[in-house]
Amino acid sequence: MAPTGMNRQEIHFTVVKGNNPVLEELDEENRRLRGQEKQPHNFYYEAPVIIFLSAAHGMRTQRQ
Repeated sequence: MAPTGMNRQEIHFTVVKGNNPVLEELDEENRRLRGQEKQPHNFYYEAPVIIFLSAAHGMRTQRQ
């Protein structure tokens, strides 16, 4: 987990590398949502490592 500006530890980093099946699934879903059957490249442009950031729904990122 990583700290935010308010020093909360609610952001998660997920590193995916290589020929991970998750990347193929994400690419297929991206093509389906865009209505494209074939693209000249995948959504991550053949990057060797993809880093995903995620947080819980409703996470506060600033003071209110």
